[in-house]
Amino acid sequence: MAKAVLTSSLLFVVLAATACTKKNPAYCDTDRDCATGRCLVDIHWCEDLLPPGDGGCDGPCPLACTRDEQCEARGDFPVGLCDTAQGLCVSDDAAVHVNNTGSPACDDVGPGTLITPYCTIQAAIDANNTRVFISVWPSDTPYPPFQVTQGESYVAGRGDGSRVVIDDANNPDTRIVINQAIGHLRRLTVRNGLAANAAGVNCFRSTCYLSRLYVHNNVYGVLSDGSILYLDRSRVHDNLVGGGISVAA
Repeated sequence: MAKAVLTSSLLFVVLAATACTKKNPAYCDTDRDCATGRCLVDIHWCEDLLPPGDGGCDGPCPLACTRDEQCEARGDFPVGLCDTAQGLCVSDDAAVHVNNTGSPACDDVGPGTLITPYCTIQAAIDANNTRVFISVWPSDTPYPPFQVTQGESYVAGRGDGSRVVIDDANNPDTRIVINQAIGHLRRLTVRNGLAANAAGVNCFRSTCYLSRLYVHNNVYGVLSDGSILYLDRSRVHDNLVGGGISVAA
């Protein structure tokens, strides 16, 4: 039986954070660590020193997190994803990058670094098919549709997602397929899946987390079949059948 879960927030478990080589003075574990006497314990930061900087660590200080929003607020963690298994924000060095703007030059052979990003999301998924955090850069050129068919993939647009567009003028099929896998989609614009029965996002026998998506002008907005679907702060409208979400057993 299909199970759909619509939620405004997701609950994660925080594990112990890796220590800095040099501790940032803003980092805290209890109120006693802060001059103001108040520690924001969910992100391990002193309230009076927000927004935190990266001074005091060799590079950005690891930041404990329970949800992506805590990482989005940090300018030194532009990936905007929380690795809940580690309880830490994902850094640029830990992410796999996709950037088709031509600067820097991309290569679907990889390795998906900031210097040599992948050109397509599919290439990044195929090369890292167990558990991967993919950071997709804003571009004036849409990114082609992609599929997640094994493992766990996080695919997040940088910025607000308005310029991270999943579309293909030569291919009207479903834009994003998550098939018997775990998919986390965040800050993407998904449009023009206009073939018969095509969808912006098709979640099939999977667990799908959709956050801050803009899904429009597809036949179906989001299809969920035999899946668990989490939908958070997304706009799914002006699709041709029903306009929004279809859940099937």
